[in-house]
Amino acid sequence: MKKFSVILILIIANIIFFNKQLIKIYCSYKFSNWVEKKVVFDEFKVEYPNSIFINGLKIINSNTIYYDSIFEAEKIDINFNLKSLLFNELIIINYLNIEKPKFFLEVIEKKIKLEESAKNIEITYEDNIGLAKKINENTPDKVWPPPKKKT
Repeated sequence: MKKFSVILILIIANIIFFNKQLIKIYCSYKFSNWVEKKVVFDEFKVEYPNSIFINGLKIINSNTIYYDSIFEAEKIDINFNLKSLLFNELIIINYLNIEKPKFFLEVIEKKIKLEESAKNIEITYEDNIGLAKKINENTPDKVWPPPKKKT
């Protein structure tokens, strides 16, 4: 019983003292899942209860040809609705400010020979965000879950 109570106290102490670090790790993980790329940032600050400040955000390009990143921003300020964060699947953002954003789009033309003769060449395009692949393959749009209706 003593071991359990000591472990429980240590876990609670870690959550209390390192909660901002845990939020930073969690948000990095969630941002990476949302954009399906690796996301890194220089500084991440949380001001309770509903503000996040990010400095030096970069979305890393997985297939680097010319650029190492897809998106960069010097500073991002986010103010969100705390109730929506806790009780809904849809997060409501009250205020979003992005300073000095840079977007790097790489489009590459690929020529594919269909047969031995040089006349049968198909031209396709690839890019670093997957838009060209979506257009070439005519894949359907991603459907986000609709917000729940209030009763």
